[in-house]
Amino acid sequence: MFCYCHKFIFLPVVLMIIGFVLLLTNLGIVDASVWQWWPILIVMFAIYILALQARKKKIAKVLMWKGVIERIMKSDKVEKILENENVQKELKKVGDIAEHIISDQIDKLHKKYTKKGR
Repeated sequence: MFCYCHKFIFLPVVLMIIGFVLLLTNLGIVDASVWQWWPILIVMFAIYILALQARKKKIAKVLMWKGVIERIMKSDKVEKILENENVQKELKKVGDIAEHIISDQIDKLHKKYTKKGR
């Protein structure tokens, strides 16, 4: 149910939250019994489980598509298509367009964030 690496992150976070609530109660900042807070822990645990399941599904989809793309790229038909000079020219055009768009976006972001700093 738990991913090995996430198990060690979730438990300390829960303990820190419990400790924080206890500290606030002892300091008189929170005027409530600590036991009234237990539903929050259940909700946090449920959110953690949902997030972990969603992450596992997303990783599985990415790995599946990666495998599909690798199979397609290794097929003889694709290799023959990629050897065609016209296809290579068109792919170069697409790459140049993508590079131009990306560099423009990076320039815009750079200008936006350098103006904020001044």
